[in-house]
Amino acid sequence: MDSPFAASDPSICVGIDYMCRDGDDKTPQIHELTTGEQAHDFLTSHPEASLASIHLLTVHLPQGSRDFTLPWTRESVEHAIWGSGVYTDLAASQSGGVASFSGEDCRFILQTPRDEGPFCSFALSRRGTAVKGVYCFTTLSLDGKREAILDPADLLDDTTLPQSGWRSTGLQIVAVPTAFLRQHVAWLSTQLNAVTSKLSEIETALFAPPTQSHEPNLQALNHALHTLSTRLHVLHRRANFESQTLSAVQTLYSASRYGAHTPYAPLSPLRNTIESRTFDLTAIPARISAARETINTLIHQRNQTLHLEVAESSQRIAEATLSDAASMRVIAVLTMCFLPGTAVAGIFGMGMFQDLGWKWIWVYFIVTVPLTVGVLGVWWVWLRRMRKRGNVLDMMSGASRTQFHDAESGEPHAVERRQAQDHETVEMHVFDTTPEKGNA
Repeated sequence: MDSPFAASDPSICVGIDYMCRDGDDKTPQIHELTTGEQAHDFLTSHPEASLASIHLLTVHLPQGSRDFTLPWTRESVEHAIWGSGVYTDLAASQSGGVASFSGEDCRFILQTPRDEGPFCSFALSRRGTAVKGVYCFTTLSLDGKREAILDPADLLDDTTLPQSGWRSTGLQIVAVPTAFLRQHVAWLSTQLNAVTSKLSEIETALFAPPTQSHEPNLQALNHALHTLSTRLHVLHRRANFESQTLSAVQTLYSASRYGAHTPYAPLSPLRNTIESRTFDLTAIPARISAARETINTLIHQRNQTLHLEVAESSQRIAEATLSDAASMRVIAVLTMCFLPGTAVAGIFGMGMFQDLGWKWIWVYFIVTVPLTVGVLGVWWVWLRRMRKRGNVLDMMSGASRTQFHDAESGEPHAVERRQAQDHETVEMHVFDTTPEKGNA
């Protein structure tokens, strides 16, 4: 099994000594470290400044949070937090987490979820009058710019720096997670406002009355809703993570002798902000579902409109086809009326009948009229037979469909009964279409 630790500490690190809030100089002392040995020596050494309260070894990771692995050696992690088991478990988790331990060996371990949001992972523990720890963070892309919003050199200010009186109990350990939580809450509020604004734009586009020049692009809006739903899932996870962090900091502070009498002031505005988001995080999924239902309704209406247009077009084509068929039938009847006479006239126009005069014109009519009546009669009989054959086929088709449904229903002997009925029906219609002997 591969070790979760690195073979050596990072070669490029930054060591930070945070001062107490009531000291003359509150500016953190920054130490540029260029080798793994320097990083390890800084972590294991004691802060040089008398009012130094937090001794932190930090590294800016080049890779994204999804590829995160611990950059520290086992010796460095063991020195930072006494036991490394909890830290290595959180480092291997995609969802992150928080753990705090009060008492003489108070510790605080945190890792953000490994998603599209800002990422950091740190572990702190009390070492005498100072708190030591390791801190990793990555760069986040915001509005086309890459920023390290969780850079520990910029997190702490006068409101979150520890007091010198806390050093005897190690309570200054809550300063770093409190500063982290304040920055994370600000980022999450910005993201939630962006989601709310985008959702309002989508709702405006959906509920605005459509015009001939502009109709909402339902496919694009549906894709935007899917993107918002994915982002909202990340924000939900981050909001739960913030609540866990707030509880862990509050638990660690309440276990100290200060927590029994004085509330930790920096936590109050953070708690109010986190609790105020509950409504938005609950209402936004319902709004997204309502917008999706509206899109589905609009798509259904468009489909119905297209179906009606297709049906109207088909009806017009059918009417035109019927009109053309009627015209062709008239042309066919006229052709059958004049074709026999034309044929007879062509025969009488041959040379062998040149000697016949006009006194034999009645012969033309004697031959043409019966021939024309015969042609029309044959056509009429053929048309009737074709219509009767079409009726028989329709009845057979209907009986076959009934037979299929009966067979599906499992009714006993349904197939045999339907076959017998079909046979009788065909025999009856064939008998009806046979001409009588007197008319043959």
